[in-house]
Amino acid sequence: MIIVYFPCYSNTSEYWNDLGFCMGFIESILSSYTDEVIILGDFNFPCTLSNAAFVRCMDTLKEYSVCDCDEYITGDNPNTYVNEALGHKSLIDHIFMSKTLMVHIEQMHVMDYPSNLSDQLPLVCKLSVDVHNPVSTTHSTVKHQITKVRWVKCNLSDYYSSTDIACTY
Repeated sequence: MIIVYFPCYSNTSEYWNDLGFCMGFIESILSSYTDEVIILGDFNFPCTLSNAAFVRCMDTLKEYSVCDCDEYITGDNPNTYVNEALGHKSLIDHIFMSKTLMVHIEQMHVMDYPSNLSDQLPLVCKLSVDVHNPVSTTHSTVKHQITKVRWVKCNLSDYYSSTDIACTY
């Protein structure tokens, strides 16, 4: 399972470099492991052939039989980004998975509930899979991580202390 947070789309060399870096990292994982894969998260683009970022991703992922699962989303006008103040709505969060796993999708929907104050709505997918091998109690987890400073991942305490702005929680 690979969880992504892609940069916001812009037709700039910085964007294409960042996207290429992310896709290169994902491809290095896919080429090393032959099992099924699920890639999910905030892709920050719609899955349409008119979107160059989607086309770039699919050029890489199709070699590993990985496809987007948007067609499985149920509900009226599924949007994972909703900014009511700006009047913007879009489906920019996605789940991509190996074709061999897609046949096991039972349900997929956008969860919209009143207590969520974010402009992002979670995408939920229910899979029905049989596990034939018992889970080993001694296993290792392989963890790969790309780190890049993002405004949504800042340390608020450090920010407040460096700007001398009081913080009240």
